[in-house]
Amino acid sequence: MVYRDSVIREQLSVNSLGNNIIQLREQYLADGTIVNNKFTREILFTSPSAASDFILGNSTSGPIMWKNEDGVTLKELNERNS
Repeated sequence: MVYRDSVIREQLSVNSLGNNIIQLREQYLADGTIVNNKFTREILFTSPSAASDFILGNSTSGPIMWKNEDGVTLKELNERNS
């Protein structure tokens, strides 16, 4: 889940992003979900990587990119709970 008022990076690395993320960005810019590089509502993405790709504008590993307030990655949290 990406929360309202979360900020996206404006630049895209079209060489590393999938077409689905590029199209989704275009859709959200057109329909008002993204205004001035900010989410106007909460959006549920299909995976942590899809959310981080969308926000950062390039291909990423969501489990490594997402961290909690203590700096612990989603990957580390998942490994602890396995």
